Amino acid sequence: MPVYAKVGSIIPLLSQPKSSRERIGRAQRIPETLLLYTLIGGSSKGSGYVYEDDGITIEYQDSSRATSAVTYFNYTVSDNTLQFSVSAASSLFSTFPLTRTYEIHLRGVFPATSVLLNGVTIPFEPFNELIHGQDGTTNGYTYDGSKLSIIIYIRQSISTLQSFEIQIELLDSITHPLLVKVPTSFVGLLARCQSAKARVEYEWDVNSYR
Repeated sequence: MPVYAKVGSIIPLLSQPKSSRERIGRAQRIPETLLLYTLIGGSSKGSGYVYEDDGITIEYQDSSRATSAVTYFNYTVSDNTLQFSVSAASSLFSTFPLTRTYEIHLRGVFPATSVLLNGVTIPFEPFNELIHGQDGTTNGYTYDGSKLSIIIYIRQSISTLQSFEIQIELLDSITHPLLVKVPTSFVGLLARCQSAKARVEYEWDVNSYR
């Protein structure tokens, strides 16, 4: 089933669990890692936010004290420079994490020439190493050519009471015809190729068991 989202959207998601044990009770836990899925799509600005409460009680209805928190995200692009910012949480409550890590996906862009977190350079990590589970404990970024996505890993925890900014220097414009021209953009062609590949693999598996 296709899922549609407006260009410029920043969608907060749960990161992939590293084990089956982590899947148990995830819906009731406030995540310590946020995955921010960002759909550039040629748009020079975008935003999103996440609202969180304890996920169990109805204490969020109590306006006399902090029982929920909102965190805002936004990006802007000027020339080939993309600025991505995450705000401090609007408040804290008993079960809200004091620190967080982040995984930020920028979909529909060419590779980055440099990435800085609060002015500090983040090193590049080859994607073929990451898909084999060789990720570490330091911050880094990579590029997934199959999805035209820059992926930034903030593995060193940041206080949820602290805002931060990421500056990405892009190799080429976000409005390059190969990215946004319909129906011949790289994004569309890759999506159709991936769909065809999945269909062929499915048919191959079905026929191999006949």
